[in-house]
Amino acid sequence: MKKNAVIQSQSMVSMNLPQNGITSGGTQRYTVQLAKLLKQKGYQVTIIARANIACNDIEIEDGRITIVKAPLNHKGDCRYSKYIYDYCDSIKADFVCYVDLMVAKYYCYPNSITLQHGIGWDGPLNLPQRVKRYITTRKYINVSRKFEHIICVDTNYINWARENDKYFFKNPGKYIYLPNFADESVFKYSFEEWNKDMEFVLLYPRRLVEYRGYDLFINMCEILKSKGYNIHPVLAFEENASDNYTGLFKNKMCNYEIIHPKLDEIATEYHRAFLTYVPTIWSEGTSLSAIEAMCSGCPVISSDVGGLGNVIIPCFNGDIVAPTVDSFVKATEKVLNNPEIRNEWAKNCETVKKSFLVKRWNEKMLEFIE
Repeated sequence: MKKNAVIQSQSMVSMNLPQNGITSGGTQRYTVQLAKLLKQKGYQVTIIARANIACNDIEIEDGRITIVKAPLNHKGDCRYSKYIYDYCDSIKADFVCYVDLMVAKYYCYPNSITLQHGIGWDGPLNLPQRVKRYITTRKYINVSRKFEHIICVDTNYINWARENDKYFFKNPGKYIYLPNFADESVFKYSFEEWNKDMEFVLLYPRRLVEYRGYDLFINMCEILKSKGYNIHPVLAFEENASDNYTGLFKNKMCNYEIIHPKLDEIATEYHRAFLTYVPTIWSEGTSLSAIEAMCSGCPVISSDVGGLGNVIIPCFNGDIVAPTVDSFVKATEKVLNNPEIRNEWAKNCETVKKSFLVKRWNEKMLEFIE
């Protein structure tokens, strides 16, 4: 008799076009890999997502995705949360994982686990935002207490819980550090030696939202171009999440290449890039983009935000700097003027990647599930 597993993952499909299937992104990749692992262990897997419109179930190789009509508002949040609880109760689910912790704010199925992808409420603060941060902190602490275990992609969140939850030390073992991963069959390591005579491809593989630092990346490239560096910036992001991006590149010095790769197509871009950038300003975990780039052999220059320090070792497989244009310009100039630095970092990526391969993630996750 098969066991039933339910994975709640609200961002699996487009809110307005759910029939188009799985969208690209770190949460989606994480959910698909967890479903694959559970199926291998004999579970029948259902992924529950949400959209603004009703949609038939989407069949995938390792399970099915059930779409709940639940708009992104208070009423929709409550409806979505209750649907998950009721569905799990109806099939007496053997294993339940909430990929999005706050979905359990209203209804939380007993003995379930959750994932924490990083602190997303650490942005710039004015008075209303400071009040909002305090309220958010209390919400996260209260919802966290509903779960048996919380799997954290970085140690930053664990330290945050240690500081903010007065009950943390009663059960510190409920927080389990399991970093993100890259599938080596997709993100295959390769080494290419670069020199000063080449055109330097600089890759930004992130969504065009403020906190991801796209503006920082563009301003950095403009300064580098004005200084005469032979750079070719590439921005890779999901198209339907960024409808009004064209104006960003008007009257710019650089010729920006804009691409919209599907879930696994981004691997090719890491192989042709000189450097990958993760210039996050706030709201970060350990970034699947950073891990996938490194595992592909492309060093990463990132900001010092969230759990990025769990992935990038400064001056070994990349560099970590403050989230300012000046800091990124200086760090990049150093490598552009000395490509041998980048080449050495790329070689070191092969050593570091062993800690972030999907095989290791599978082993650790299975230990936990069993």
